[in-house]
Formats: sequence, structure tokens, C-alpha cells
Amino acid sequence: MSFLDPRVGMQYAWRRLTSGNEYFVSSSGSSGNNGKSWGSAKATIAQALALCSAGDVVYVAEGYTETLTSAGAITISTAGVRVIGMGIGSRKPTLTFGTATTATILISGGNNEFSGFRLVNNIDSLVKFIDINADNTIIQDCDFVTSSTKEALSFINIRTTKDNLTIRRCTALQPTDPAGTDGGADTGFLYFVDSENILVEDCVLSGMFETAIFHNRTTAGKNFWVRNCVGQSLLSGAEPFQLVDGCTGGALLGHFNTPAESAAAEATLIGTLGNSFFVAPTCTFGNDGAAGGQGGIAATAAS
Repeated sequence: MSFLDPRVGMQYAWRRLTSGNEYFVSSSGSSGNNGKSWGSAKATIAQALALCSAGDVVYVAEGYTETLTSAGAITISTAGVRVIGMGIGSRKPTLTFGTATTATILISGGNNEFSGFRLVNNIDSLVKFIDINADNTIIQDCDFVTSSTKEALSFINIRTTKDNLTIRRCTALQPTDPAGTDGGADTGFLYFVDSENILVEDCVLSGMFETAIFHNRTTAGKNFWVRNCVGQSLLSGAEPFQLVDGCTGGALLGHFNTPAESAAAEATLIGTLGNSFFVAPTCTFGNDGAAGGQGGIAATAAS
């Protein structure tokens, strides 16, 4: 038996990805099923998570859909659980956020992975898509989608002093301006306070992100790294980075541009870094040069 791995696009013989149990979720599943195979799949992710212990994996079928209407509508509270969506592109399992601006996916167990989902906002001023309240979390291969009048204030939100977060191969699109406050709490693609050991890599981020794409607020984060990411910050005054002075780490590889800014200066093209966050020459920044051309800078040291 084989299947198509949605993350790398290669077929390989089925193998167990865990020493624990495997549970399955599909739109054709039932709450009365035991969830131990596709033929006996559970009907919702929450039903499968209720069965999990540390080391277990939940697989969610391609084409699965669910609407989230409350805070923690999906909560991964058991430590050491992986939730993996099947499919590619629009065939990824789709979770739609609606009804309440407080609707979230909550990760609170620690040592969890959430990957392979399409997350769609269907309400104005969603506060956050994913609320991380645990250490050692991996978010990967997820697509965040908003639309006109259905914007999000933040996308991935890590609470104070929750450490060791990896965000990998994610995309985010926000075509219009959210109704947030520049510099306010809970704004930006990634929002974090006093958290350590964060890695964001191989992501494509484009749109109007309130405050900044990467927003560290109040207390400096430590060991924050952005590697091989590309992005556009389309909202005037919202640059790629807004960090507390003393936030350590750096950016390398990739490119960010802010087309709405005319000046080719660090403050307008990069944002606020502080004296401990370094930008390698391999990570560049640009704008439209105020006249349809290309202006840009390649920073070689901390700000």
C-alpha cells in the first residue's frame, strides 16, 4: 500500500510514523467509529484527539472541512501528539474560522505538531488563527487565507514565555487592511512576547499584516531566526520586522519588500530591529523606488 505524501510530493511504501497509535478523520467518518483506519474514521478532529496519548498521530483526510466558531474549537491538549492533514493545495483539509472573532486552534499540550492544513478566515477581525500556549511546537505546510472584509489581526500567536517554536513551509495571504492598531497586541503574521528559540523558514508571506510580518512586543524574544523566507508587507507603515530592542537572532537568505514605502532606508524597508538582531547580506529588502523602479538595501549588521 502506498500514498502520496503531501509535503514532499513523493510516493513511498506505507510505514508507521509513530510508535504510538494512529487515528483517522474524514468527512465520511462517524463518531461511533473507533478511528483506527480510514474505513472506520472519526467524523471530527476533536473526536480523534480525545483518544490520543503521547506519541499518537491523527491523520485528516484530503477534502475534509470543518468550521470553527469558538476559542479552542480544536484544542491539542495532550503532549506529544501530531495532527497531519493529507492533500495538496485546495485539497488540503480546510478549517474555516467563522461566527466569533475569538475562534482559534489552541495548542496547549507541548511537543505537538500541526501540519498540512488550509486555514480560511470567514469573519472580520479574527484575533488569531493559531494560539500557542505550550513549548516545543511545530507548525508546517499550512496555508493561511483571508479576503476583503475577512481579515485577521494575527495568524500565529505565541503566548508569553512559550519557547521552541518552528514554523516551516507555510503561506499567508491578506489582500486588504485589517481593522487593527499599529503596534497593538496580537498583531502581525507572527506575534510573540518574551519567547525563546523561534525558527521561521521557507515561508511565503504576502499582504497587509498589521504592525509587521514579525512582531515581537513588550519583552524581547531570544534566539529568533528567519531563514529563506520571502514576503511583501503591503500596508503602509507595517514593515517586515517590529522587534523589541534586545531581541536576539537574525535573518538570512530570502527577500522582503514594502511596495508602499518610497524611501530606501532601514526604518521603512526592514522596520525596527534593535541592536541584537542581525541581517545577513543574503537577506535583502526593497521597495518600488517611488517611481516604479526598484529601490533596496542589503543590511550587513544589526541596526
